[in-house]
This record gives sequence, C-alpha cells and structure tokens, in this order.
Amino acid sequence: MKIAKAVLLLVFAWICVVQSHASLCDEPSKVHKLEASTTGEVIEGPACVQVEVNALRYSAKLSQKIKIEPGPNLAGEVTKGSEGGGAAPVAGISTQKDFEAILDQIAEIENSARDRLDKNRTFAADVDAYLFRLKGTVLQSDEILLSGGVPAVLNLVQSAEALKDLQNAINIAKRWQTSDDIIIRVHALQQRINLLPQKHAKTTEAVAGGTACDSAAWQEWFTATACGGAASLKAAQDRLAAVEKQLLDIASDSEKAREMAKRMGLLTYWQSVITSLNPHSFLVQTDAQCGVLFNKNKEIAVALVLTDRVTLFDFQTPQPQIQDAFVTVECGSPFSISAGVGFSTILDREFALVKSAPASGQTQSVLRFGESTHSRVHPLPLAVVHARFREWADHRYAAHASFGVAANIKGQNSGGSNAEYLAGLSFSFFRTLYLTGGLHIGQSAELGGGFKVGDLVPTDVTEAPIQKSYKAGFGFAVTFTKP
Repeated sequence: MKIAKAVLLLVFAWICVVQSHASLCDEPSKVHKLEASTTGEVIEGPACVQVEVNALRYSAKLSQKIKIEPGPNLAGEVTKGSEGGGAAPVAGISTQKDFEAILDQIAEIENSARDRLDKNRTFAADVDAYLFRLKGTVLQSDEILLSGGVPAVLNLVQSAEALKDLQNAINIAKRWQTSDDIIIRVHALQQRINLLPQKHAKTTEAVAGGTACDSAAWQEWFTATACGGAASLKAAQDRLAAVEKQLLDIASDSEKAREMAKRMGLLTYWQSVITSLNPHSFLVQTDAQCGVLFNKNKEIAVALVLTDRVTLFDFQTPQPQIQDAFVTVECGSPFSISAGVGFSTILDREFALVKSAPASGQTQSVLRFGESTHSRVHPLPLAVVHARFREWADHRYAAHASFGVAANIKGQNSGGSNAEYLAGLSFSFFRTLYLTGGLHIGQSAELGGGFKVGDLVPTDVTEAPIQKSYKAGFGFAVTFTKP
C-alpha cells in the first residue's frame, strides 16, 4: 500500500509541474484555429485559442479579463525654428535713410512670410494626400487578406516602394516650419519703428546732393508730407501688422501647427506599425489551461478585443470592440472511472490433500500435500480510477495515472478472497477503452507449518495449512467506461 501511494503522489506532482510550465500553443494538437467572426463556439480544453486578424488594421488580443487601454496619443509639437531678428539700427543716419532701411526689411519679411506660407501649404497638402492614400490601403487590406493571405498584405505595405513613399511623407512633414523666427523679426522691426522719435530727435547733417528730408529731424520729417511723414509710417506699420497676422496662423502655438504635429505623429505611428509586422503578427492566441481540477468541471470564456486603427486617420481615439461570446473552453474533470478485467503475474496457487500412488511395495494410496491450481497469470475483476494528464489528436488518445482495486475471489485453500491493487499508467482510446499497466500488489498463498508440496500428510492433519502474504508483481488491465 505504501508503494502504491508513493507512486501516485509522484505521478500527480509530475502532472502539476508539466501543466504549469508547458505552453499549449507549442502543441499543434492543442491549437484551435478560429475566425475573427466566430461567435458562440464551444471547444473542450485545455486548448490554445488562435485567431487570424488583420494586424495592419486592427490591434487585437484575446483575454478573459478585459483591460481597455487608450489609443496612441498623436498630439505633440513640432520643433521650433531658430531665432533671428532685424538688424540693429545704425547710429548716425538720418530719419529718412533709417525709414527707407525699415521699408527694405519689411519687404524682406513679407517675402520670407510668403515663401514660408506657400511651402507649408504645399507640404500639408502632400502629407494629407499620402494619409488619404494610406487610409484607403488599410481599408483595402481586409479584402487582400481574404484573397491573398498574410503575404499579400505584407507585400502591400512593406514593399520597397511603399516604405519609400511612407518615408518621403515623413520627410515632407518634417520640412513644415513654424513662423516663430519670422515673427521675432517682425517684433524687432516694430520696436525699431517705435524708437524712431527718440533716435532722431535732432537734425542730422545735410547730405551733399540730398533733399531736406535727408537731414530733417523726426518731428519735421513726421509732419512733412513731402518726406512721407505720418502716412508712410502708418502704411509701414499696417504692413507689419498684416504680415504678423498671417505668420501667427502658423506659429508654434497655432491650430495649424498642432494639426501638423498630429499628422507627424500619425505618420510615425503607422511607420512603427508597418515595419513591425510579420506573419506572426496576424495570429492572436492565448492558453486556456485547465490544470488539475481535482474532479471539478471548469469553463473559460475567451473574449476577442479588436481595436480599429482606421479611426486614427480622423484623429479620434480608437474604441475597443469586445466580443464576449467569442469562444468558450470547457474543461472536464481529469478523473474517470472504468471497470473491466485485470491480469496479475503474482503466482496463484490453491493447495489440497491429494491422494497419491502408494510407495513401492505398498498397495494403498497415500495423502500428500499438492496443488489443485497453479497459475502464473490469472484474471481479476477490477475498477480503476484514472487521472488524465495528457491528450492527443483532439481527445482521441490520452495518458493517465491510474489506481485500481481488484476483487480476488478465492477459496480457503488459496488463502481466501481479498482485495488487491493496481497502480500505474493507462493509455485510453476515445475516453472509452483503457489499457493499464503497472505495479500489482496482491496476496500469495504458501503451505504453512514447514510443509512442502509432495510431503506426506500426517494423520492428524485434515486440511492443508495456508500461510498468505502480500507480494508485488506486474499487472495489466483492460477496462471500459462511458465516453
């Protein structure tokens, strides 16, 4: 009995270790491939649930406990341009010459602003056109996956031409510039205009061949219509205010700058998704381990969570869609009971008092100790409890740790009826037919009183004295149970 218990404990400990470390997804026979549109499917566990999804379009996972994560944060800021400014006023020049220099710088700022706005408009349009094409590609990938499989989808977005177009779009987005550097020049020039009254409070020396405006002090120049005066100054200030308004539309804190930053984030996000794709990306799988249930049944509800990335093109946070009734994995109890016949190799002997031929010269028979039964292998009815620890071929075949009890019905001359035990491993077919082999512990009978088979029976002995003891041997059983 102690040997049988020790064997069972070792077997169960081994089962627990194997089931806690082995990955079902590494066993092809345990992998159940399902469609993403599957609903209400019920399979028997343990199992690796596997589903093919369009990894380009969807972020997918299989989970029993759903955790909704926010989509990628595509907001950000583009790098500001380098600072610059208008040239410092040159001391000693006249009001007229200083104002003419200011007008030249206003013209340069207007040209710079016009060039910046035109280029940014072109860059933004090119990026939007690429994102529109990429959105169509992502939407088209569903049909391509159905018709051409995973290789066709990978070729669609990972071809040299496709990756080059994506990188070109990123490079174009990087060329989009804010207007902060030009706005600094505008502000510097506005400050320079504001300082003209203090700088030119006095009349400058007359310029040879020049007019009166060339040497006029600020007050004289401002009030003289011939020099331009207040009207010209107002026109210059209006020009600066107008160009400043245009430039503020693409400044770093403007809405257009934020939108361009989102487009840049979206491009780099898709570049990361596309370049990381491989054939395994399209397979989402999870282990539905049953474990050692100790005669309990268990159901594992697996949910499929799909997050459609297409909404990112509209700068919306993707919302996970949970398919709760995707598949249910049922884990039946690993224990089963079967009954049938066992075969023991423990010697089965039945003793009797046998009349034997008389000794030489005698005429009457004599009684001797003998055997009426002597069997090396004998059948036994038994019931077996099985603990399943491994299955193959969709539950067609399985291995079990088993322990059985047999009823050895024998007469008193064989030691009497007794319970015997079988502990070992079983191999089952369709969970119906069990073949078990292992250690058989049963009783064996011997002649007692120091007698041996063939000895003469004393006159005071009326039946064979029996001495019985438990012995170990090899046992084999064929048993059946309901499927």
